[in-house]
Amino acid sequence: LGRGGRLVFLSDDKPTHFQSWLQIVQTNQSENVSWAVLSRQDVLTRRWQTTEWDLLVLFAEQESLVLELNFQLLGQRLLIGGGASLSDPSLYDFFFAVTDLSIWTEFWQSFHVKRQEMGFQGVGQTPALFLDRDDVLVKNVPYNKEADRVELMPGASELVARAHADSYWVVMVSNQSGLGRGRIAWSEYQQVHQQMLRLLAQEKCWLDECLWASYIDSESSAAQGPLLPSWRKPRPGLFQQAYRKLQMSMAESVMVGDSASDLIAAFQAGVGHLYLLKTEKGDQEIQILQEYRLQHSQLSFQVVSHLDQVKLASTRSLRRK
Repeated sequence: LGRGGRLVFLSDDKPTHFQSWLQIVQTNQSENVSWAVLSRQDVLTRRWQTTEWDLLVLFAEQESLVLELNFQLLGQRLLIGGGASLSDPSLYDFFFAVTDLSIWTEFWQSFHVKRQEMGFQGVGQTPALFLDRDDVLVKNVPYNKEADRVELMPGASELVARAHADSYWVVMVSNQSGLGRGRIAWSEYQQVHQQMLRLLAQEKCWLDECLWASYIDSESSAAQGPLLPSWRKPRPGLFQQAYRKLQMSMAESVMVGDSASDLIAAFQAGVGHLYLLKTEKGDQEIQILQEYRLQHSQLSFQVVSHLDQVKLASTRSLRRK
């Protein structure tokens, strides 16, 4: 809950006093904590999902439900009562052994004070190098489904190595409409992706995170992968997802892309240093960015013709002073 997670209750197999426990949270924390009540069907159909930052409030009567949904239930688990009778206590992270509602009330009445005391040392201090995939990390082969056609872009491994030497996270953020259009099977995408990683590994390089958006408007149900509109650049969802996991300093981070949508998405996410790697479509992309800047005057970017022109150390030196 310290990082913005929700308090989550499950409505199936609930004990008779379920509403009383829930009402205490509603009464004392309606403005301080987001909370939700999910059903078994919500979780199984993925209509609503829990996240790693959620706190799941579970009761001893729901043990069989927890066993059934164990894999789908992300987040920390707090068990109310019944710890001694559990068949598998390792399924839970915290135990509220007492079943006295007055103690539960006291806890939530003081929770906002405890929450303000929470801190996370070092979070948000390290920047990231964000890289598009096609024409930045690897040479662009439209809708590529063949691993043997994967070839690293000149300077890609050197740039990744420079970033890691200067303590950056390195994150791939890529639109992959071939998945959304059904033109690339998931297994084919996986083989291409893993070949890229093998080639980087041969150069003693690696990526700390890889994210891709398969969403594309008005396509059939043949789409492969999660269909999340906010992830498709120029929306900032891929960057927000990376931030959610790695908690980097976005203002000090760097984005290298070959299209206007790459840089606009990064700009919307707060990335402070933007590079456009000029390709055959470069003039058109520059024009799009210049038009976008008419409405967003804070947008600033540099055009480079080779990856070795991307500067990293200068952004880090600001933080070291």
